[in-house]
Amino acid sequence: MNINANTSQILSFNITGNTSYEVQFLVTGTVPTDTVINVFGTDSSGNVIPPQNVLQQELTQIAQLNP
Repeated sequence: MNINANTSQILSFNITGNTSYEVQFLVTGTVPTDTVINVFGTDSSGNVIPPQNVLQQELTQIAQLNP
């Protein structure tokens, strides 16, 4: 998936019944540090679940997953 400059993309996945999940992404481009990624878990009504918020500054880079 490509996301154009100055736009946003919201993806939703149904993980009902799972006790945990993992999100992986790869950012490429001329200035990938200009991309901001945040991950939010929500309940069945779409309300954010505070302990499941992961903001850009809290993300962990895994060197083995980066080209």
